[in-house]
Amino acid sequence: MIHTTPIEDITFQDILDFCSEGRREDIHLDYKREIDKSITKTIAAMANTWGGLIVVGVEEKDSAPALPVLGFKYEEHLRERINNLVLGNVMPPVFAEIQVCQSPDGSTALAVIRIAQSALTPHA
Repeated sequence: MIHTTPIEDITFQDILDFCSEGRREDIHLDYKREIDKSITKTIAAMANTWGGLIVVGVEEKDSAPALPVLGFKYEEHLRERINNLVLGNVMPPVFAEIQVCQSPDGSTALAVIRIAQSALTPHA
């Protein structure tokens, strides 16, 4: 389960398996197709409430993951890029757990961003 597995142990296949379960988005779960600034609003909202999980590289259809999961183009330093996006756009800062998983052929990636409930609310 990607909710409780240590973040560094989550694999590409773990994320695919999670998505194949078809779990729908809710206050604790969000699917994002790409890494962009919209992630920061979701992270702030989750930190302000009970925390949650964002799975990046997944299209959603009717609030569930659209299959097959396509991922996004893999690039070096993706974890740092996500971290910098979060730290540069959410105040007070939120320190999210981030795992970027490369596909077996190395061309695509999926990411999991785990956000804990914050004691420093409100975040914006």
